[in-house]
Formats: sequence, structure tokens, C-alpha cells
Amino acid sequence: MKTRKRSRETRQCVIAAVLLLALPLAVRAWAPNSQDLEAAIRAGDFSGYYAKISAWLDRKTPDDADQISLATTKPLIKDPVFRKTLDQRQFIAKHGVDKISAFAKDKANREFLAWVLKDTKKMDLYLKGATPMRDKNREANTYTIGIAALERWKKLYADHPDSRDGVCLKLAIATALYNPQGQSGGKSYPGGKTVTWEGRYEHYEKAYENNELFPSFDDLLVCDIGKVLDSWASDEDLAWGREMVRTWRPDLLEKEQIPLMSSEVWRRFSPYGFTGFPAVLAGGGKCGPRAFFGAFICEAFGIPAIGIGQPGHACFAAKVAYPDMEPQPGSVWKVYQGRGWKYSDCGGAMYGPEFRAEMEKRYNVAEFSMVEHLRWLASALPSESRAEACREVARNIWKSMPPLNWDVRGLDCVFGSMPFNSEPTETCELKALEAPRNAGESYAARVRGFIHPPRTGEYVFSIASDDHSELFLSADENPDKKEHIAHVWGWTKVNNFKEKPSQKSDPVRLEAGKRYYIEVLHREMFTGPDHLSVAWSGPGIADRVIVAGKYLSPYPSGAKGKIVREVWHVVKKPEKKPEPKPEPPVETEPGVIHIEAESFNKQKAVRVYKCFKGGEQLNFPTRGPNWGTPPRVDYIVEAPKAGVYSLTMRIAAANKEQSIHVTVGKSGPVTVELPWTRGLWGTTEPVDIRLEKGKQTLTLTRPDSHRGVAVRWLELRPK
Repeated sequence: MKTRKRSRETRQCVIAAVLLLALPLAVRAWAPNSQDLEAAIRAGDFSGYYAKISAWLDRKTPDDADQISLATTKPLIKDPVFRKTLDQRQFIAKHGVDKISAFAKDKANREFLAWVLKDTKKMDLYLKGATPMRDKNREANTYTIGIAALERWKKLYADHPDSRDGVCLKLAIATALYNPQGQSGGKSYPGGKTVTWEGRYEHYEKAYENNELFPSFDDLLVCDIGKVLDSWASDEDLAWGREMVRTWRPDLLEKEQIPLMSSEVWRRFSPYGFTGFPAVLAGGGKCGPRAFFGAFICEAFGIPAIGIGQPGHACFAAKVAYPDMEPQPGSVWKVYQGRGWKYSDCGGAMYGPEFRAEMEKRYNVAEFSMVEHLRWLASALPSESRAEACREVARNIWKSMPPLNWDVRGLDCVFGSMPFNSEPTETCELKALEAPRNAGESYAARVRGFIHPPRTGEYVFSIASDDHSELFLSADENPDKKEHIAHVWGWTKVNNFKEKPSQKSDPVRLEAGKRYYIEVLHREMFTGPDHLSVAWSGPGIADRVIVAGKYLSPYPSGAKGKIVREVWHVVKKPEKKPEPKPEPPVETEPGVIHIEAESFNKQKAVRVYKCFKGGEQLNFPTRGPNWGTPPRVDYIVEAPKAGVYSLTMRIAAANKEQSIHVTVGKSGPVTVELPWTRGLWGTTEPVDIRLEKGKQTLTLTRPDSHRGVAVRWLELRPK
């Protein structure tokens, strides 16, 4: 049985090889060429060219439906000429021959059209981005692309040179296809401000170039970016949202935890009108406003998000960079503020499980592309039996597509774009397989060398890191034989080798007296803590002990006792600064007492965060009645003389009707009413506080039920 199966596969491969070898011979009269394409563009008439490429694709495909299989079609679709020609046909067919011809009659469009139709990558991005969400609709291949999408793309091509490559190319294609204009009628909701598709592109292009979007935006598909652009918010609100989070809740920038920001919307009926998303955050709302706000704040940072309906409830879903986080661990698309996918209506009569499955299969990029190209090929074939054979091959790929391993997919994205072949920014020697902690922000690192096992036997390796890491080991000293043995997708606690199954390798047999190439890749994606360590266990070595220097040597040569770590500092646009200029130091007049918020003597139930513009800030979290320990902060204040002082505070308050109580010594509290700053930095109105000469304790507390507030500094000015 196995012999017959192997023989059948061999025959199919031979057929495929013959077909490829026959490409120059099978069509003696015509083959795809740039001259005929350019002539069709110049003439503004694609009817002849479309007929030729359709016939050519038909002739290149096996004549017998029984010969059409993955073994015979995969080499065809991978052939650059065949794939480009197939893309051209699908591109023309989806817009319509007559409409593409009319588009080309305008001389201003011809350069752009040639630029697209001569580039397979651009056509692939556009065509796959335009495919319907449902698999059955993609298989039918009867959908169309309006010529207006091409007109929008052409305008971005002409007006925005950065839109012609890289991430901005995907951004331009998504803008062209999704035509983002806020709510229907080109108005934002809430607020009713004008939203235009070109203005939306310009907003995100600028945000990307200024490094205001999350790193995961780089790796989004066109269909993902469409779910970012298609926000109901105004461009002004999107910009405010990013600035507000950086100011008020900078902790949520780490690990792209922005979806959690939806919990800051006060769950109540708002006493204020919904004039914009700052007002939604200030006033609160029940499920609808909270869902709108959650999707909006994700979109502001470049995270794809959609609104979700559930029985008697509204919530939202977002695509995250860390699938192992709650809720729904293991899923890259997560439902927030709701009951999960089972109960979710994603719009268009598509329910949660179907939406999640459709999106996650798209992230199997190679398999999804093969499926769609087979369907496009089926539409090019005049023989229904051969077309159905192509569709059946596509169905089999679709059905057998394995669940996506997000760890591997994510690591490929994270490390695939790193400049490991270039000169590192810095190098250092390690005396063990453990990197310095909190060594920097947004960098990639590689540690490589040789490991020398002390005894022959089986060894097990473990890795811990913050953020991602990947561990490789070779079967000998040759780096080309290295194999992946363990990894961390996301992060772990320092030297915690038991958080995830992927951290631990299978047993590996090593021989004493030999050296084996070992390599570790590490990526610190954000601000915040960073660490990396590799442990092992084996003959004579206790369980999970960090590999000591005496068992290591550097690559390509060197004595035992150390290993080399190389670091590349990563920024998306080297000419741009990834963060705004730090605020200048506060200059105070003589006699004015200035207190940085984090310089307290004692505190309870408050948090200290790194301020986005440098330094640190104090955050009072949201608190309801009887929610644990009341927050309290004590400062030691030394007054040069007794008297009345005017107190002001630098604060960020996203909600209205907020206050802080200030007490000095045993005197009664003074209430400082906080202005509504929309979550941005602002200064309170002065209030009078009496100080005694010398040292005393100044205490900050909050009312029993309050919303979150950030504090930057306090100043006491003698009156």
C-alpha cells in the first residue's frame, strides 16, 4: 500500500516538473511579457491582455482534472511568472475589464497601474486584503472590488511617497479597501466631527513615523489594519487617547495592555453628554459606551478591534500581541468586558467562533495564500471539472490547516526582522548564561558560543526571560546544525523556569570532551523590566542550575569561562525619536517647597509608575466603597518658617468631580478639588495650608469612592 502511494506521489511530482520545464515550449505564440501589459495600459484597453493571460494560465494547468493535485499545482503557483500572471488576472477580474480599461484611459493613472501590475507583492497584499471574511464567499470568488478603492490607492501613491513600501504600503492598501470615514456619513461618533479616508491615512502615517503605535502594528495583515482604521472616533480623539494613556496610565504601555483601559470607564449612567471619547471616559456608561471606548483606545494605538454584541450586552474584541494573557489564553483575538466567543455576534451574521477561526487561519500566511491562489486559478479555467479539482485541493488545505502555533509565529515575526547580520550596537562578556537585568529598552540581543558538558549523559535545558527569547543547540560545534529546543513567548519572572511548558527542552544527549554550539536570542520589546537566563540539569548538575561560565566558551573561539552577548538597539525609524523630549526640571523660586510625588516617606495602596516624559509619578487607583486598604501617602515637609502656604499640585484626572484630601500634622483635612484635565497633565487651583516651622508630615488621602488620579508633584508657596 505504501509503495503504491509513494509511486502515485512520484508520478505527480514528475508531472509538475515536466510542466515547469515545458513552460517556455507550451505556448509558442504568446507568453506573459511587460511589453503587452504596457501596451494595454497605454491603450486603456485590457480586453485582449485579459484574454491572453486567461488562456495562458489555462494551458499551463494540467489538462486532466485527475492530474490536478497539490503536488502539481503548488510548483505552478510558486513559479514567479505564473503567480504574477495569476495575480494580474484576479486583479483585472475583481475590478472588471471595462472599469480597469477606463481607469487606464486617464494618463494620470497609468504610472500607478504599471507600478501595481508589475509587482506580485503589491498585488498579493491588495487582493488578499480584499477577500471576504467568510470562507464560502472566498471559494465562490464572485465578489468584486469597486474601482473607487483603486482611485483612493492611486491618490495616496501620488500624494504620500512613504505609502509605496513597508508598513505604510499596507496602511495605504487598507485605507483604499476599507474607505474609513468614521460612522456613516463621514462623521465621528461620538462628537460628530468630520472624518475622511485620506485624513485617516495621514493620521496613522504620522503616528507610525513618530513611533506612537505599538510594535505589533508592523506585523499586521492588511485586513487587521482595516480593523484599526475603521474606527468611529475622530482623528483628534485618537491622538488624545494615546496622549492620555501615556500621561495617566503609562503602565498599560508595557506588554500592549491597552484593552484593559476599558475598565477605567465608570460603570454608571453618565450625567454628561457624549461629545467625544474624553467625555465618555469622564462620565462613564453601561456596556455600550464601555465597549465603544475599549475598541477606540485599542485602535488609537494600532491594535485591531471590533464591537461585539451579546445577549442583552455589548462588549468588544481586540487582537493582542501576547496570546497567553487573560482572557481566553491561547487566542490572539480576545473578547473583553463580555462572556467570551461562544456568546458573541461579530456583525454580518458572523458569530464569535466562526470569526475567530477565520481570522486565525488567515495568520497561517503561506497556507492561506495557497488556498486563495488555487481558487483564483479555478476561476481562470473554462473546464468546470478542472476548476472543481483546484477548489478541492484548496478545501483540503483549508481543512487540514493545523492550529496556529502563536509562539512560533510570533517568534518568527519578532526575530525575523532583527538586524543580527549587522554590526551590534554593543557587546559584553558574560560569566554565566545570564544577561544583566534591566539593561535597556527596546533592544534585541544574541548570546552565542559553545557549551562543554562535564559528563556524558542526557541534559535538559530551561530558559526564562522578559520579553521573548529562543534557545538553540547544535548537534555538534557547527552553528548550521542548530535546532530550536526551548523558548519564551511573552515573559516570565526572573529565573522562573517553570511558568510555561515551552521553557523546557526535551532531554538531549551530550558527550564529555566535546563542545556544542549554543545560541540564545532575546528581545526586549517595551519599557520596563528585562532579563534573560538559561539553566540546565544533567549528570552531576542539580535541577535547573544556571549554566556557569566554566562550561562555556565564546564563538568562534576563546578560552572557557565566558560567553559573548551582542546587543542591537531597535527603533523603527532611526531619524525619529521614539519618545518625546523629557520635561525640563522644575525651577522653583526661593522659599518655594517643591515635592516630587514619588519622594514620599510612606505610602499605602498607591502605585509608582515611570512617567512617559521622564522621572516617576504617583497613581491613586480607582477605588469603590470598602475596597481594601484606603490609599495614603505621607511626605516629610520642612518649612523654613511658620505660616500659610499656597498648595498646588500637578495632576492628571480623567474624571470630573475628583478631589484629594491634604492633612498636615493633626490639623483637619483640606480638600483640593481636581480640575478635569481629560487625563492630561494640569495644575490645581491654589488652596491654603498652614505649616509650622521645621519638619512635619503632610498626608494625601482620597475620598472613600473615587476614580484614578495621577500626581506628578506638589508645591507649597509662602503667602
